[in-house]
Amino acid sequence: PAENVFKGKIYATTEPEFRKDYIDGYDCMFYAASLVGWDVFVNVDNGILFKANFTVINVGATRITFATKEHPVHVDHYTFESFLLDYDLNEISFDVSNFCTVKTPVITAIIVVPDDYPTIQEAINHAKDGDTVFVRSGIYYEHVVVNKTISLIGENRSDTIIDGSGTGIILDIVANGTAVRGFKIQNGGMGIWSSLKVYNCSIVSNSITNCYSGIACDFMPNSTVSYNEVTNCTKGIGILCNSTVVGNTLMNNREGLYIFEGNNFLRNNTMKNNEFNFGHISITMGWIEGYFFNFFNNDVDVSNTINGKPIYYWINEHDKEIPLDAAYVELVNCTNILVHDLNLSHNEVGLVLVNSKNCIVENLSIKYNYYWGMVLCCGSSNNIVRKNIFALNSCGILVNDNTRENMIFDNNIMENNWGIELMFTNCTYNNIFRNNITANREAGIFLERGAHDNSIYGNNISNNGCGLFLMESSNNSILHNNFVNNKGHVHDYSWDEPLRTPSINCWDDGYPSGGNYWSDYTDVDLCYGSYQNQTGSDGIWDHPFIISENNTDRYPLVNPWTPISIYVQGIDVSHHQGDINWSKVYGAGYRFAFAKATEGDHRPPVIIDPNFVTNMENGREAGLLMGAYHLAHPETNNATDEALFFVSVASTYLNESYLRPALDLEQEVVNKVIAEKGEEEGKKYLSNWVETWISTVKEETGVEPIIYVGSTTTRNYLNDSIAKYDLWIAHWTYDPAISPETGIWASWDFWQWSNESKYAPLGYVPGIAGNVDLDLFNGYMQRLYDAFTIPNVKVFNVVWENKTYPITVYSNSTVTHLVFNQTQAQISFNVTGSNGSKGYCNITIPKDLLKGPWTYTMDGETPSVMDISEDENATHSFIYFTYIHAGTFRIAIQGAWVVPEFPSTIILTIFMLTTIILIVLTRYRRLKHRR
Repeated sequence: PAENVFKGKIYATTEPEFRKDYIDGYDCMFYAASLVGWDVFVNVDNGILFKANFTVINVGATRITFATKEHPVHVDHYTFESFLLDYDLNEISFDVSNFCTVKTPVITAIIVVPDDYPTIQEAINHAKDGDTVFVRSGIYYEHVVVNKTISLIGENRSDTIIDGSGTGIILDIVANGTAVRGFKIQNGGMGIWSSLKVYNCSIVSNSITNCYSGIACDFMPNSTVSYNEVTNCTKGIGILCNSTVVGNTLMNNREGLYIFEGNNFLRNNTMKNNEFNFGHISITMGWIEGYFFNFFNNDVDVSNTINGKPIYYWINEHDKEIPLDAAYVELVNCTNILVHDLNLSHNEVGLVLVNSKNCIVENLSIKYNYYWGMVLCCGSSNNIVRKNIFALNSCGILVNDNTRENMIFDNNIMENNWGIELMFTNCTYNNIFRNNITANREAGIFLERGAHDNSIYGNNISNNGCGLFLMESSNNSILHNNFVNNKGHVHDYSWDEPLRTPSINCWDDGYPSGGNYWSDYTDVDLCYGSYQNQTGSDGIWDHPFIISENNTDRYPLVNPWTPISIYVQGIDVSHHQGDINWSKVYGAGYRFAFAKATEGDHRPPVIIDPNFVTNMENGREAGLLMGAYHLAHPETNNATDEALFFVSVASTYLNESYLRPALDLEQEVVNKVIAEKGEEEGKKYLSNWVETWISTVKEETGVEPIIYVGSTTTRNYLNDSIAKYDLWIAHWTYDPAISPETGIWASWDFWQWSNESKYAPLGYVPGIAGNVDLDLFNGYMQRLYDAFTIPNVKVFNVVWENKTYPITVYSNSTVTHLVFNQTQAQISFNVTGSNGSKGYCNITIPKDLLKGPWTYTMDGETPSVMDISEDENATHSFIYFTYIHAGTFRIAIQGAWVVPEFPSTIILTIFMLTTIILIVLTRYRRLKHRR
């Protein structure tokens, strides 16, 4: 066109596929003289590709077609602004060196409110796609429908106010590509919302307050929501999918920022003092096999914060630990993540695991979350959830959609609407045991539509609206639970809706293990046996508890089932268990194990268990206390030979921090001895054999073994003298609530209560294929450490005046640098151990060296954390104290006086001088008397 006929700016945008190297200022014909005076640029995704005499301004929406010398280029849109025009636009069509054809432009307008129209709605009604409606500062009492693709711009968000007068939708966006910026929106039902599904909208730099919902993009995918402030609303910002959410602030709302689906990008969003700050809320819709990732593939980093603490939204991570400053945690497609010691409260959801495996969740406080405390969903499996508090959530724990083989135990689940909910297809083989499930308003446990083949064992289910709610969920094992004071212990939806399929489950473990305790069921207990037809009580009511037509507890318990909380769980193994995943064993709560080392003596065939070393090393590395055992053959071998053979093989594992070893005297070999020698002679022989074996090992190693025997042997085939040794009893009751028979022993220390894994709390022992013996230790973990681990024994010889005084220190710490200070009457030494663990020292001090009373210091200060006990006999003082390890610190024990206080030569000299003086004085007095 001719000079001054058309002047202005051409804005052109391209599709993302357009590559920058297709065009440059030397190839393109836009530099031709005919375009002098125009400002032109070409833009791809807001990145400049080409410009000649340019001013860079946002791209509009019309069409331009042009070409380079080497590549034809078709650009779909361009816009004119700031132009002078005295030519008919409809006739514009020109050619630049036959490479560029410009088609008819579309003119856009800027409409100003109230200059051009008094209300925002009138301005929108008169606008057309591509226009800008600019609103000057002021208060506008309106309910606005944006039904055109426009830019709606406020002059200043602090004082350009749209007020909804307390009702309705203030700003309803029903057109694709709408942009809203710079408003304060207040006093309405919905602040910014879309009643239709629209795409590619932009909501930037607005302030929304005192509305039911601030910004609801529930039907607004592919949008940008950035730099907005939402306060004092019931709902803050809701995001659907494929959106960019950056730099928003949400304060003092009931709900803060929540997302429905996936592919969202979140950065630098700040949530403060909202009742429920953040969460992913369409979790139950997420499982479509192979496509679940579309719901959860969100890019959320730690720049997003809740009350100053970061959000951890991890995808495809493994072998890591969630930092202890987390305010929200979501794990998507993760493996082997540790989540512990966090407070995950006041969110939409506290913690989410999506298709995540082998994670451990422990010691969390999860309270006051709007929907769920924790969610395991979409294929999450083999996770451990233990020792957490789930309280005051809508649902404590949700296990959902193809989620299998998780362990949920030792949790407190209370005062939620629903305690634990398992729902939908393939929600199977989960293990829920030893939980305290109480005071949940609707139900303690809800099994819903496809929750089959789960184990619910040993829980206290009390004071709930309903103890166990069922809906079309069958073949679950429900036993050893205490149903106490629930409004209803069990309810099935099919009882109210006959068209639903009834749930049919197993409610007991047979006899004598029994079923559940029902607080409202009373019968008689006069009989025992599988048919309850033999005279004598057994702790099981004589008649079944009928739950429904297809559900019966055949062996209801007379008294509440007692968890084995005071017992430590363990196992004993040999090569028969094959390769063992000891980390899984430890993760399931087992804390000790005995591994077979040897059998018989050194003569062929020599029997050394091929897995002994591997089991001892890997078990200890996983965190278990490990001990070695020897399988005895007194019917054929000499006790001393067998003892020496055992020591030669197991000596590496007969030192500090391992369990004391065990002698395994099987009932089968006992029976052979008794059959050969008779009961009395056999009893004497076996007792002597055991004494010899134990004493030989003790002489060789300084460690006294324990003895493993069956209950029949304890009653009949050993002398009373053997009862001085610690007992590992084999008595398979298959229920820890049924105590073993110990015969000549007053009590047991270890108890092998089952030889079958199916009786374990999970019905199996994780990490072990097939059967394994199940054991318990009679006491807490500290007693196991104190009484049955081989101590770290140090003997420090203090030499004074050519005499040696041994100071003996038994400790689970590393003890070094013991010093005796005669002048200060003090013994001091260093102790070292793992930070946070409990340490102990048992010290024996000869009274010939140092006597009490005693005072103690730790790193020079009076200790506040030492638990100290003192004892003595005629020759020695015994001091025992415990402490918490914190690296290395120095302990000093101060006595009252030292014996001898002076070297003996000095004492002798003084004695001799005193004697001479006395002799001289005596003679002098006699002479004086004679005179």
